Formats: sequence, C-alpha cells, structure tokens
Amino acid sequence: MEEQSNMQNSTDGKDIEERNTVVGKRPHKFFDRFTIPGALVLMIGGLSIGQLIGMVIGFPLGFLIQDSNAAGAIGIAIATFPMLALYKFWFRPEFEGNLRGGDMKTGLVLSLILIPYWLLNVPAGFIFGSAKFGAPTLATVSMALMAGCSEEAAFRGLGISYLMRQWKEEKRIPAIVIISSVTFGLVHIFNALAGGDLGSVVNQTIGAAAMGFFFGALYLRSGNLIMPMVTHAIHDIIAFLDVSGIQGGVIVSGVDWTSYLDTGLTIVLGLIGLWLVRPAKQAEIRAMWDNKWNIQR
Repeated sequence: MEEQSNMQNSTDGKDIEERNTVVGKRPHKFFDRFTIPGALVLMIGGLSIGQLIGMVIGFPLGFLIQDSNAAGAIGIAIATFPMLALYKFWFRPEFEGNLRGGDMKTGLVLSLILIPYWLLNVPAGFIFGSAKFGAPTLATVSMALMAGCSEEAAFRGLGISYLMRQWKEEKRIPAIVIISSVTFGLVHIFNALAGGDLGSVVNQTIGAAAMGFFFGALYLRSGNLIMPMVTHAIHDIIAFLDVSGIQGGVIVSGVDWTSYLDTGLTIVLGLIGLWLVRPAKQAEIRAMWDNKWNIQR
C-alpha cells in the first residue's frame, strides 16, 4: 500500500513537471536552479553591461553632439534594446519578448494613475519649496531616457520576467514585485559615491523602491515593457526640471519638507502598485505570463 502511494506521488510529480515544461525548452543550468541569485545576476549584470556597451556606443556620438554626458546617456538607452533581444534569444523558444504581446490598453490606462501623483507632487516643490525651474535640455532628456530604458529593462524586463518564469504560483507575484523593487531602490545608494547628498540619497532610495512597486505592477498587468519605459522617462524628465538640486543626474540638494512629501506620495503610489497585483488579479496575471513564457499546464 505504501509502495503504491509512493508510485502515485512520483506520477503526480512527473505530471506537474510535464505540465510546466515548454516544448523545445533549452536547459540553463544556473538560471534553472538558482532563482534569487539568477535574478540578481540578470538585474545588476544587465544594468552594468548595458551601461558599458552604451558608453562605447556614446563615445563617437559625443563628437557629433558635443556633449559627452548626453552622448553616453543616449548610448546606454540605445544599448538597452539589443540587450533585451539577447535576453529573448537566450531563453528561446520560451519567451515571447518584453516589447511585444501583452495588453497595451491596460498598460496605458494604469499609467494614467501617475498624472494625479505628478499634479500633487510637482507644484509643491516649485511653489512652496526651494526648487528652481529649468526647461528640459538635451542632457536632462537624454538622462531621463537612459533611466527609463535601461532601468526598466534591467529590473522589470529581466528581473520580473525571469522570476515569473521560475515561480509559477500566483501567490508569489507580490514577492516578485518586492524583490525587483527593493533591488532597484538599493542601487540608488551608489549615488552617494557620485557626490549626492546623503540624506537625499537615502530618501531617493526609499522613493525608488516604492516607485518600483508601481512600475513592476504596471509591467505585470500589461505584459509589455513599453509603458513602464515611457512613464519612467517622463517621471525623470519632470524630476530634472528642478535645476537647483540636480547635477549630472545626481541629487546634490539637501532634504526639506517637500522631499518628505515626495517620498510620502511615492510610498502611496507603491501601495497602489501592490494593490494592482492583489489576489483578485493574480490568476489573470499568471495566465498572461504563462502565455508570454509559453508554459504548458
């Protein structure tokens, strides 16, 4: 009787494994076995490699536009797309890709949540705070595009999509958002090494992690990286309008009450992001991502 039970358990396990198998799936010894380390390698490694390649691309561009910082930022933004193509190629034929498929209409609708956030946040700094307005420049727009493309590709396009490949249980979706977002936030601590004000860097780290909750939810619900990239870039362009507190893309001004307002509103936005991946939506999210990863159940 015990032997029969063991045989049944073995059969059930095999059935589950077969249902989760992709036809023609290629083995990836490291990424198949080590999920958390694999996610960190993809996020941090992808961001770093993209920046290195982008600098190479941007070097000759600097002679053309006579602005080395803007050229480097544009190069990094350009490098994002071959990196995403390489990721899709690496996981062929499993993955549909980051820039195709999904539900773009849902992504567009959910992106509108950012409008009241911007309308509440931005005037406070310029009207009641110490922010000084400056029109967008080639440097600030290119920095924003760089962040929107490279950071979304690394932390959402690589990190979240890979975790959705590994963890197929619906209940783990919030954990996927949290892991990618906390990593995204912690990366901003390195701005202190680039001359950023320590208090502002800590504030930015918390805010970036919270913002990551929203961008992560937006990506999971839409199944497409385009809207997170666009909204992230717009968000950073708006942030760079304050020319008094930012130099070279790094916050150098100290913390004031508007900084805490910004962080508070961003935390609210992050909570909205977690609400967007609530249990009632998790089956819908999982079904979309099973399709994107060609997972047979």
